Amino acid sequence: ACFDEVKLSWCNAHYMREMSVDALVEKVAPFVANEGFTVSSERLKPLCRMFRERAADLLGLSKSFRPLLVSSSALEYVEKDAAKHFTEAGAVHLKALSSRFAKLEPFDAVHIEQSLNSYVEENSLRFKEVAPPVRTALMGFMGGSHLNEIMDFLGRDETCQRFERAIACCR
Repeated sequence: ACFDEVKLSWCNAHYMREMSVDALVEKVAPFVANEGFTVSSERLKPLCRMFRERAADLLGLSKSFRPLLVSSSALEYVEKDAAKHFTEAGAVHLKALSSRFAKLEPFDAVHIEQSLNSYVEENSLRFKEVAPPVRTALMGFMGGSHLNEIMDFLGRDETCQRFERAIACCR
């Protein structure tokens, strides 16, 4: 017999996805605390829902929360993603969306998604033209959950602050 790390990782990820969100929150909370964040169970629930499919273990899950738990000023951009997506065109989209989201009522996942899709449609764009600068502005890299879920979690003020910071980085 031999120890198979790949299979262990797969099994661990499988069981994380199968357990209730409440149980997962309870198990990941100490790892989040070790990352230096004090986060309530209620605040961890949406994070677990968003990232449980993307993590293989509790440490990886807790690390995936970092971009959403730091302030906009502390968010680190992956240089390659920022260079590729923080362009003049990216700035145009971020400015327009920032204005749009500043007025959006209610600011929740459903209405955010509708507003984002309307912006794409009204400007005869493809989603893949708009999403990369938005995702990079929100997460610091080209990864993460659905944009509307991320913005809903961050809230209006933090979302707009992240857009403004990214606009300042655009060239």
